[in-house]
Amino acid sequence: MILLSCSHTKKSTDTSISVKNTNRKGVCGLDNVDEKKVIWYAMDNPTADKVTGIILPSSFSTYVLDSEQLRAFYTNVNASIGKEEIVHTISIPMPKPINCQVFEVRPSGVMAPELQAKFPEIASLKGTAVSHGGVDCRLDYDGNKMRGQIIWDELVYYITPINVGNTVCYIVYAASDANEPRTQPVDQNKNSKKQLIPPKSRVTNINATQTNINPTQSNH
Repeated sequence: MILLSCSHTKKSTDTSISVKNTNRKGVCGLDNVDEKKVIWYAMDNPTADKVTGIILPSSFSTYVLDSEQLRAFYTNVNASIGKEEIVHTISIPMPKPINCQVFEVRPSGVMAPELQAKFPEIASLKGTAVSHGGVDCRLDYDGNKMRGQIIWDELVYYITPINVGNTVCYIVYAASDANEPRTQPVDQNKNSKKQLIPPKSRVTNINATQTNINPTQSNH
């Protein structure tokens, strides 16, 4: 699991926004047939001085999600826990040339029932791409923010929330473009032979104290 913490409380501040009535352009998820679709809205990449708590990757794309849509999607997914026949879909804007893809996901089952009952808003999902069965997708949601890791043809991609001012945005990027070390996610399938972190040869090792980064390249 990528982002699951027992320190989460229902009092956490939701700084996401509703984008239904803005002029942002929906670029992924518009055609998704899931009952609770999630639409990704493109925005300009922020510069390093506008972001706190993260060293931006050297190349990435930035999106904003409607917080109400995101919460409704994960609430709907959690309602299907224990019903293996129910599969949900979520669209994710992958970097080029993969582009927007639809993923079939279901609860991963890593949360103990008592923990799920205590934190019903938390969700941890696993799945694969509809168009490419060899893809491993992991998504975590803490009630406000989502994180993700996708392994596509042995290349690792991340979905990471960032704060741009008072707005929660999401950046999507390849692990090879990361400019800070990442912790290894928990393997949700102990029998899986997949490596859930990129090989060292695919990761750029840059001192975590580096702060002077001004990304200009976008993957749109």
